[in-house]
Amino acid sequence: MLWTTNLVEKDLHLLDTLKKVGYDGVEIPIFEGEVDHFYKIGQAIKNSGLESTSVTVITNKNYNPISPNLADRESNRTHKMGNRL
Repeated sequence: MLWTTNLVEKDLHLLDTLKKVGYDGVEIPIFEGEVDHFYKIGQAIKNSGLESTSVTVITNKNYNPISPNLADRESNRTHKMGNRL
């Protein structure tokens, strides 16, 4: 999240640089993109030897992935806002 809110393929080379300068891991924002995009990012992270975590924001309680309400959890799985997951 230090440099971008959407890591794209042209920037994946930065992962190797981060590992070389001593970083142990990266935080990947999940604000937009498709599943295949994040699969590629995950593979690049693994290939670089870095650890990872992610961050996102759910602004509508009806899409809460940890809601006690099953309907809300299911809505989260199928909901897309624009090109966001």
